[in-house]
Amino acid sequence: MNKNLLANERITQLRDLLGLSQSDFSDRIGITQGALSQLEASKSKLSMTTINSIHQAFSVNCNWLVAGEGKTFLVDTQGDISPLQGSSCPDPLIPMLNVDAHAGYISQCNDPDYIKTLGVYRIPGFEDGDYRLFETDGDSMEPSLYSGEVVIAERLEPGKAFDDGSLAVIVAEDGVLAKRIYLSTQDKLIVKSDNTAYKPYTLNKKDIGEIWLIRSKITSHFNGVSAPQR
Repeated sequence: MNKNLLANERITQLRDLLGLSQSDFSDRIGITQGALSQLEASKSKLSMTTINSIHQAFSVNCNWLVAGEGKTFLVDTQGDISPLQGSSCPDPLIPMLNVDAHAGYISQCNDPDYIKTLGVYRIPGFEDGDYRLFETDGDSMEPSLYSGEVVIAERLEPGKAFDDGSLAVIVAEDGVLAKRIYLSTQDKLIVKSDNTAYKPYTLNKKDIGEIWLIRSKITSHFNGVSAPQR
């Protein structure tokens, strides 16, 4: 498999390998044939949602699809799980939460079976720790974070200290939120947006399911401007 291909070109390569028409392939991943045609022609951008759909439908290695790295499939032709997905994997794979998955994650974040359904990625430099990938949504954290970027976040264990003003993903009843966090009292957090159009507010810790400290991000924005589509 050619590592130098674009991700869009690897979709065509994958479809040919599977022997599927555009119609059959698009049906399996839940998009229209026209949308698939636009992707294969590099006239539209490959979204995290589509990446995850391809991963789920065909057991495709997300790292191969995005970057051409590793095996194409996580399951071989005999149905055996490849080392990428097994417990012997040398590099931990990080579960990915795209925007569409946020609502389901709020109620199922502690369910191991649910976590296993998520697409997974290997991110160099983040092999040792408990991480999640979250796709961001909205403009409340601009210019630090833009909608559609993916943050790499590390779990903040309950009771563990953090620096005031830390960028974090908060999993709460209100949603999966990227904010700056400040300790108000032992029982409350102040959460702030970088976009001054949004006012800070207070959250009770008992209403927070998880907190993930943002360590890095994956972006197509440069100097605050989204990269042009190819």
